[in-house]
Amino acid sequence: MRRLFNRDTRAKDSLRSSILLVFAATWFIVVVILAGVAVRTQIQAAQINGVQSALSRIALANNTVELTARNVDLIGIRLVNSSVVRALCDREFVKKSDEDRRMTELMMRSLLYEDAFVIHPGHRVTLMLACGDGRIYTNLEGVFSQKADDRTRRLADQLSSLPDGSAPYLLDVAPESELLPDVNSLVYRRRFSTVSGADASSELYILVRNADFLNEIRYDGIVPNNYAVMDDGGKILISDQPEWIGRDTQQLFGLAHNALEGQNHYQTASGGHLLVYERKAGSRFTGIQLLSRSEFIESARRIVVLVVLMAIVFLGLFFALSYYLSQRLTAPLRKLGEKMYQTAGGDMNVRFEPRFNDEIGLIGHQFDSMVVRLRESMEQLRESERKKRSAELRALEMQINPHFLYNTLSTIVWLASEEKNEEVIDITKQLSCYLRQSLSDGREFIPVKDEIGHVRSYIRIQSTRYGDILKCYFDIQPEAESILMPKLMLQPLVENAIYHGVKERRDKDGVICVCARLEDHELRLEVWDNGNIDQTRCDQLNDALRGGESIGIGTSTINNRLKLYYPGRATLRFRRQDCWTIAAIRIPETGGTDLYDTLDRG
Repeated sequence: MRRLFNRDTRAKDSLRSSILLVFAATWFIVVVILAGVAVRTQIQAAQINGVQSALSRIALANNTVELTARNVDLIGIRLVNSSVVRALCDREFVKKSDEDRRMTELMMRSLLYEDAFVIHPGHRVTLMLACGDGRIYTNLEGVFSQKADDRTRRLADQLSSLPDGSAPYLLDVAPESELLPDVNSLVYRRRFSTVSGADASSELYILVRNADFLNEIRYDGIVPNNYAVMDDGGKILISDQPEWIGRDTQQLFGLAHNALEGQNHYQTASGGHLLVYERKAGSRFTGIQLLSRSEFIESARRIVVLVVLMAIVFLGLFFALSYYLSQRLTAPLRKLGEKMYQTAGGDMNVRFEPRFNDEIGLIGHQFDSMVVRLRESMEQLRESERKKRSAELRALEMQINPHFLYNTLSTIVWLASEEKNEEVIDITKQLSCYLRQSLSDGREFIPVKDEIGHVRSYIRIQSTRYGDILKCYFDIQPEAESILMPKLMLQPLVENAIYHGVKERRDKDGVICVCARLEDHELRLEVWDNGNIDQTRCDQLNDALRGGESIGIGTSTINNRLKLYYPGRATLRFRRQDCWTIAAIRIPETGGTDLYDTLDRG
């Protein structure tokens, strides 16, 4: 029962662990879902706020870019309409005297220092004039003068080859050149005709650094992060990210420029980021800003931290509640299991006595009622079994007594027919003594000494019949005389020794020896005879005894009684040793004192 109880304890622990795991997993899932919803809601709110804020910044930056571009255009218009510029680019300029040409160049230099041609205080215009006759003038190296070197001509060719736009002027990303004021620069181009003829087209280039535009769109001293301005074709002209300049939105964000339209003002770009865009009506520029989702998560960090802390607190509370509920469920079940195993061990006095009237309490009440009914049923069954087995033993004993009485009465009849009155009287007295010893005051277990006395009376009765052909000896150990044993065990074996052993010899040398020994806490009773039964017959008898087969009233009765009194602990066996046939009984030293105790133990 202890082993079963330990197994029950392990099962209980497994049940509690399962309940805790289910509860904890359930609460964890609930908290995670709620936390996820809260975080997602906060991120969406941060995303909406971020988009609105970005749109505001883009709108302000777009206005500044538009204003700056117009300022550059105004400078260009004034320059191409200036008489000094036209005179400088006229084809007849080369025919003038050196003095006139020098005066025109001086006037051009002074023109460039007028306030009207300054984009922003402290920033002068970087200018290049490509006259129709191939002359190039520029102040890329500081002083406005004519340049004829290969680098300047190559740069002029690159600027001239830029594609024309739909507007009267072009604003595009300048090609890479060591002559440019900055790596990332914008070029403003406007074509115009000289005085000498409309077919002689000259070009004016104004080079503006990307940083100059970014300085203009600063808000509170900060340039918008990941901000850019693109033209009608989707090319990035201005950006705080140098690697974006000159590339289109399809390459950078996986979005075509014509997709940046509509009322939403944002699209999901590659990488899961948001591309916010804004274009003012009538403007040729579109402002964009790339918002990273990490920024939204960063903006929601506080709420995320708060949600995580709340989730941890709630998980702790839920785990404590789960532990209490599991304890509340498994403790009564464990107690009920213990009571069940005690009942299985034979204790019918256990009671569950539930504290609550819930489902487990109802099972407990039913268990208590079942134990009471089971105890009553077992008592009834035990009493019925006692009566049944008592009747069986009585029937077995009654099979012996009539058998012996029949033989004894036959002997008395034979003696009477022979008119042996003295023998009749003696055998009748021995029969009376034998029957008195058989009764044994109603006891089922008697001392070995009384059983031997019973056998002696039987031998004297049989000696009257068989006379000198039967000799009987007794070898009784004194220590064995007080051992209790079932009565009427030796007499049938002695009777078999006479009828199937000594009687078959047909001579006067028949010997029977009755032995009783106490060895190794075991009572050994043996009946020896010098009959003619061989070892093969002994083996047959032993096999029949093991199989429960009937081999005669006396022997079968003894074997059955041993099984009833000593289940699995007593034996009756036959063997052949030299010239002797031996019937041996082995019973425990202690086995019982009366019939009812023996039945209870069985």
